[in-house]
Amino acid sequence: MASSKAGAHAYIAAKRALVGLMQVLANEYASDMIRVNTIPEPGGRTVRARKPGYGLRARSCR
Repeated sequence: MASSKAGAHAYIAAKRALVGLMQVLANEYASDMIRVNTIPEPGGRTVRARKPGYGLRARSCR
């Protein structure tokens, strides 16, 4: 594995775990009108995110 990708598996697993936890908490507290949000870490511009128009496409999928 190239050094630029070292730790990517752990990073992706941890990020997904946080998103999953927030989804569970949001579902659990929705009946009490409590909103649960996540704030993504800045940076981490991947090759895909640097492609022209990627942000526009991602926002349109919401």
